[in-house]
Order: sequence, then C-alpha cells, then structure tokens
Amino acid sequence: MEIKLRQGRSGDFKGRVGSLSTSHVTDSFASVQDFNAGPQVYTPRFRQFLEENRVTYDDKYGPDLALNNERFKRFEKRRGAKVLVSESTSRYFYALIDNEWLRRRLLSSPLLSSIPVREDLYELPRDVVSSTNSPCRHDGDKLVMHLCVLTGFGVVDGQPYYEILNSWGECWSSYGFGQIPPQDIFRIIDFEVTERLA
Repeated sequence: MEIKLRQGRSGDFKGRVGSLSTSHVTDSFASVQDFNAGPQVYTPRFRQFLEENRVTYDDKYGPDLALNNERFKRFEKRRGAKVLVSESTSRYFYALIDNEWLRRRLLSSPLLSSIPVREDLYELPRDVVSSTNSPCRHDGDKLVMHLCVLTGFGVVDGQPYYEILNSWGECWSSYGFGQIPPQDIFRIIDFEVTERLA
C-alpha cells in the first residue's frame, strides 16, 4: 500500500481528533484527504501496529517512563540501519539524518520519533513555530523523553518544522496535533510501518 502524507496542513486536523491514543492516531490519518485509498483497510492494520508497539501515557500527561524505557530498550535491540540513536541532538541529527532524507521518508510513511522535552512542556503554547519557544533547551532544564508520531513537514516564516501527533491533546496544541523544530528531534525510530502495512 502506498502511503501519502501531505506537507504542512495542520488545519486539516482541527476539530477532528481528540486526545492521543491508538484511535487518535488512526482516526487522524484516516481523515487526511490524500489518504482516501482504502483507509478502512489501513486503519485497523495501523491500529494493530500501534497496539503492539505504542507508548503508554499516564492520566495527566506524558509517558509512562518505566514501561517506555523498557520498550525503547527492546526497540534498540532489534534496530537495523534505519534506527538511529544519539545523545547529541543537533550534531547527530544533521550528520545522520539530514532534513532532505527525513522529508523524503515522511512522504512515504509516518515515523515514530523520540524527542527531549521540558517537564512542563504541556503548559507551554505551541501553536506558533519560532526559534524562541522551543521545548528543548540543553541548558539545565529537566528533560524527559516523549514519543511522538511525525506526520509531515513545512516552513513558517523561514522556520522549518515537522508536524507531530503527541499525547498532550487539546491543552498543548490543535487537538494533539502540533509542530516542532528540527533541532528538537532526539531520535528517529523507524518501525518500518510501510512494510508492516503491506
């Protein structure tokens, strides 16, 4: 199955999705106009994929760190050339996964991405992309890891961004659909979604 993702149309999601869950992700993808080639087939398969591999969240916000840490370990053990892990966001992101590669990848499939975020990220406004409201600052902020689904990309006022589905829902940005600068992506976890959907 060929998966087509659009570039930078966050408005398409407004009002159509709720808080992030397996159904949130599958419903949001099924609502994309470019995704009209058999979404009734795609959705349950992607749901199964997420149910097998998804990250869990507590009642308030954020990941269940203990469980997710174990899942990250499992994922890393089975990683191949497509799974790139690094502790240095900017240096390794641009060295190992350049933006052109990532954009090409996103045009064929969604990607799961782990990003470092401030513990109070859910309180910050994230509807506007700028270089001043980045959630990740390696300057003493207490950071936690957060798994998101990268769905597309775009540019606002010269600032590149990637589109994500995240767990904080409406209180964070556009019904759980938001934007994040490239430098805030910590790792790309490629679970070969297209192969699993085939």
